[in-house]
Amino acid sequence: MAAARRARGGGRLTAVVLDALAEDWAARMDTRPDDIRAAVLGSGAAELRARLLSEVREVEVVFIRPATGRSDAHTVVRCVFGNPESALVTETVTGWDDIPDGVRAEFIRQEIDEVSRHWSVAS
Repeated sequence: MAAARRARGGGRLTAVVLDALAEDWAARMDTRPDDIRAAVLGSGAAELRARLLSEVREVEVVFIRPATGRSDAHTVVRCVFGNPESALVTETVTGWDDIPDGVRAEFIRQEIDEVSRHWSVAS
């Protein structure tokens, strides 16, 4: 399913963020996850995108090295809203083919267990 969203734009990192947070953001903003996805990808309501830009202060995605070679990665997505005490953390699994290319390359080339990326609605 992430691959289909990636084909519409936004890249792999955006797909990981939306898979992890779209439902929570939709509930928080009293809308549907598909509306959130469209707003982030630039094809939805400009007002919703503006609200996301205003309320979502920071998103960090941490990919944790797969235990066995090229398999799924444990992924932690942390979202901080405009109010610093208001944060959301979700954990998910990201399939090897859906991990951003740069992150996969770091896992392959380097002896590290975690790779972190920052993401923003504006990206």
